[in-house]
Amino acid sequence: MEAYAEHRTKDMRVCAFCDTICYRKKSGKFIGKKWACIDCLRSLKETLENFKQWEEELTLETEMKKQLEDGLDKDIVPEESGKSSIRKQLGDG
Repeated sequence: MEAYAEHRTKDMRVCAFCDTICYRKKSGKFIGKKWACIDCLRSLKETLENFKQWEEELTLETEMKKQLEDGLDKDIVPEESGKSSIRKQLGDG
């Protein structure tokens, strides 16, 4: 058994992402200068497929934050009496 293992170790590769040994039960692929197991390839593929959606969500989130901040800055304007206009709107003024 040891002879077989020593004979096959040159066929075994280590995944660069998760350090799993790639051989028969867990296949791997050579990418660039490193090996990646099938599980890491699947998660990488899923991430790349959803990347555009993530970008859109982030831009939408930043736009919403900007609009909220702009809206709050416009509502809270100090008046001559020292009370803000938002307090008047709420009935505290």
